[in-house]
Amino acid sequence: MTQSPLVLARADQEFINEVLVGLLRKSEAHCVLVVEQNGRCLARAGFTEKIDTDALAALVAGSFSSTRAMAALVGESEFSVLFHQGEHDHIHNILIDNDRILTVIFDRHTTVGMVRLYAKNAAKRIAERFTEIAKRRPVHETEIHGSMAEDTERRLDQIFGP
Repeated sequence: MTQSPLVLARADQEFINEVLVGLLRKSEAHCVLVVEQNGRCLARAGFTEKIDTDALAALVAGSFSSTRAMAALVGESEFSVLFHQGEHDHIHNILIDNDRILTVIFDRHTTVGMVRLYAKNAAKRIAERFTEIAKRRPVHETEIHGSMAEDTERRLDQIFGP
């Protein structure tokens, strides 16, 4: 079961942003997102102006949800990486932890190997920070965002229709 969405302190937001910007610089990707399993875009960096990051976050979360079901069918606990290759752009998704996904969008000017390497390192650093945040988190905060799943479902219905 996933936790409720995090509410990040300014220092946590700045740390995550630094990690994302470093990932962009090193991998030469276009943009990166941190997506919660409920479909909420928690953080973003890079050239995101032409992308509906809320819709993309909802779709990435849905994709990982269905991938978990596929993994179970073949006897795996989960698949931690998803890669989508397009003609011009590619999307690399890697689990940060059980509740969050790092999404990297890049083109043919960089390699999937470079993206995988730097994304894995960035996901590890962000996961460590989320562990620290969880330790600081008050117990009563876990129920603050109970309707986020409904919001994600509503957003997917807007994109694809009921």
